[in-house]
Amino acid sequence: MDASGPEDTTSHADRNVERFSRLFAAGSYAPKYPAEWLIRAHNGYIRPRSQVRRVLDLGCGTGNNALFFIEQGYEVHLADASNTALAICRDRLGPGANLHLLEPDWEELPFESGTIDLLIANQVLYYLGGETRLRSAAREIARVLAPGGHALVSMIGPKNFYISEFGEKGPDDVVLVNFPAGFRIQDPEYVFPIKDEQHFAAVLAPLSPISIGYFDHALLDVTSSFHWLGIFRLDV
Repeated sequence: MDASGPEDTTSHADRNVERFSRLFAAGSYAPKYPAEWLIRAHNGYIRPRSQVRRVLDLGCGTGNNALFFIEQGYEVHLADASNTALAICRDRLGPGANLHLLEPDWEELPFESGTIDLLIANQVLYYLGGETRLRSAAREIARVLAPGGHALVSMIGPKNFYISEFGEKGPDDVVLVNFPAGFRIQDPEYVFPIKDEQHFAAVLAPLSPISIGYFDHALLDVTSSFHWLGIFRLDV
């Protein structure tokens, strides 16, 4: 059965931003530590092979991943569509933090072309809408990356139990996730799952995949946390 919901991808993005802003304000979603896979990708691939000066954390949330890259000595810029998230980042990082507010369905990033050496998009791009919107976002990411620059991107997959247990596919393969009464998360969300490695590489073009993998675990009420992980490069 098709999920009922907004007909355009802008509404998907708007509603997801509103949802996360409520979670941030309530303290219900405030990761303290950086994603482990980002540390591995940086230490094992990025740092030994590229000269990084400027980093963009796209969809930075409350800044947990950005903190790691700041500690590496990089010039880190944090961008999010939630004012609430950026206010939390300002409190964590101080008044000198490089914070950028995005429109919920951002079509253009507030950076000049070729000025970002490393872009982080951890568990964020699948909230933008369907495949057309995601491909447009990938082209904009490629625009701001410097030649030879890299992007570290994670995307939800259909095996993730949010989708397999609570999801209903709607137009453009966007899945509406409605959590049941009593579940620890209540607000519905709209996500676009990536089917497989080939699909991941295709939607991130014109970036070239260097390595694609995944993480998954099952514990307590989470039967699968499946996400695709990718290291991508903008070829010279």
